[in-house]
Amino acid sequence: MIIMSIENEKTINSYEKYAKEYVNQKNADSNDNIIKQKHAMLSNCLKGVPKSGRLFEIGSGSGEDAAYIQSLGYSNLIVSDVADSFINILRKKGFSPIKFNLLKNDFPEKYDFIHCWAVLMHFTKKEAGESIKKIYNSLIDGGKVLFCVKTSKDKAEGWKRLSEKDGEIYFSFWSKDELELFLNQVGFKKIEIWGYGDWIDCLAER
Repeated sequence: MIIMSIENEKTINSYEKYAKEYVNQKNADSNDNIIKQKHAMLSNCLKGVPKSGRLFEIGSGSGEDAAYIQSLGYSNLIVSDVADSFINILRKKGFSPIKFNLLKNDFPEKYDFIHCWAVLMHFTKKEAGESIKKIYNSLIDGGKVLFCVKTSKDKAEGWKRLSEKDGEIYFSFWSKDELELFLNQVGFKKIEIWGYGDWIDCLAER
């Protein structure tokens, strides 16, 4: 078990309190073209993963990606989140989510594919690094993880307000070279890293 930082605890508490506002704002700001591009990327990353494979989504949030993955024929998908507020939203949408804290909980088994979108960016660099190792150990040989982190030219860490009222969430920042070096050291065999703006997306295979 990894010891949670104050930064991570504060971020989770903010999501617990402002999940509905966050989802409403996200829906209001959503762009169909961006969603289509993201789902096309997700579909491409799932190529080679058998429909009968075991999949795990860390931080399912309001469930848009989980619904898309299931629409592709992947029925053996574990949907999860660390925040009870998101767990409740997922249940109302018909999912059967589990509460899962990547820092505290062990994976039930090994997986063909792990989806970890917009999660590791809220961890300190140490937490994110230990979590990536944990994910690696929870993949079958040939299994893949798809995740994203944030990058910044100016900051080593930062805070952002989640809601107009309150609720700060923490961000750590990586460079592409730093992330690729770390993933190689962990033992990943195939690594694809791309990004746009202040986002870095990564598909890594054990």
